[in-house]
Amino acid sequence: MYKDGSTQSSWFCRDGKLHGRLKHFNQKHVLINEVDYDSGEIHGWERVYSEENGTLQYEVQYEHGERLGILRTYQNGLLRIEAHVRGLAYNGVAREYYQNGRLRSEGLFADGKRVGLRKIFYEDGSLKERAFYRDDKLHGTITTYTPDGSRTVSPYQNNQKEGIERTYYPNGRLKAEKEYEADKLQGFSRSYDIEGYLAEDAKYENDRLHGSTRTYYPNGTLKESFSYSRGEKNGPYKIFYENKELAEEGTYRADKLDGTRIRYDEKGSVTARSNFADGVWIPRRATPATPAATADAAKETKPDRSAASQKKTQ
Repeated sequence: MYKDGSTQSSWFCRDGKLHGRLKHFNQKHVLINEVDYDSGEIHGWERVYSEENGTLQYEVQYEHGERLGILRTYQNGLLRIEAHVRGLAYNGVAREYYQNGRLRSEGLFADGKRVGLRKIFYEDGSLKERAFYRDDKLHGTITTYTPDGSRTVSPYQNNQKEGIERTYYPNGRLKAEKEYEADKLQGFSRSYDIEGYLAEDAKYENDRLHGSTRTYYPNGTLKESFSYSRGEKNGPYKIFYENKELAEEGTYRADKLDGTRIRYDEKGSVTARSNFADGVWIPRRATPATPAATADAAKETKPDRSAASQKKTQ
């Protein structure tokens, strides 16, 4: 009992043991906690309430002193989590909810570890993800959905991507496919346009571009071709017009332009030629004249003195 005479706690006993419902109140006379007992053991429900307004925050079931059954948590009076528990661990179905009351996620647990299928939903109720777990790790096919209807199917083993991941357009056509090993891009990576034509074809090694990478125009003709080494452009490259004529060519070393870069118009004529070294443009310098050329030029500009002498004597 509080000093003002209000009740602090109330309970019942049988044979000297708590039996029935134990209640606790704060000094504002608000119920903040209640627990069911049976012959001295917690058996039934334990509930915790907000000290400010008395709204339910938490409730869990007990059987003969052990947490066993349903656990629910609330926020502002709204259900947020509902799960089956054993002791302190989730054991069975567990669900999470949005503030609007719609289901946010649903999955299975065994002794606190995720197992089997888990579903995650958008706030409007549409499916966001389907994932499979084994021993608390992603294992199996994971499918994620975007609001526009696209979906990505990813293979997992022991919480790592392993195999070919595929993404599809809303119309069901393949959008991209990537090869993974130990959760890293390893092998081919291809993307396609909405019509199903190849848009890009690349190769990866340890999550970095390695090898040839090609991009294509919507009509299927080659647009660009680059060579990569461990994530850096390395080697010759070519860029094409949509009419298949070469637009540009050059060479990269360590991700920097190196050597001569040539640009062409759509008819194949050279429009520009530039030199680079370690990514830096080298201005073209005037070619110095050779000694022979200098002598010839002087000879051409030197006056004919013999002819002048003849005119003078006349």
